[in-house]
Amino acid sequence: MRVYIASSWKQAGAVRALAGRLRALGHTCYDFTDPTSRQHPSGPVPERDPAIPYRDFLSRPAWRAQMHENRMAIQVADLVILLLPAGSDAHADWALAVGADIRTVVVGDPGYAGPSKVHLWADGIYPDVDTFLETDIFERPRR
Repeated sequence: MRVYIASSWKQAGAVRALAGRLRALGHTCYDFTDPTSRQHPSGPVPERDPAIPYRDFLSRPAWRAQMHENRMAIQVADLVILLLPAGSDAHADWALAVGADIRTVVVGDPGYAGPSKVHLWADGIYPDVDTFLETDIFERPRR
């Protein structure tokens, strides 16, 4: 399967570890933290100076290219994993997959962000990576 992991930069180590385990199982994995998975370098979003208008802050060609690349990777994915805790960008990536009728799962606990009823849109919710990897999600037919 082609797997896209959506999460937070604060979870970079967990994302890399999950991507490694998925690759060891024979899956192709898009890992936004791994430069070898991307054409455009990426990194955490810096803090915004409130004096800079939001639109101006976002208007960076590199960011536009990164977001386009993420969207294309989601569109060809067979599975999108939302690895919690995660912020709004990861949730937007995951929701794009839900809207495109791509299989999705939520793994982990939202922690500081609190619960979200929209997680019920997922094909599965798992408390941790080990529990997720023990499931038959990769063999199970789509609902």
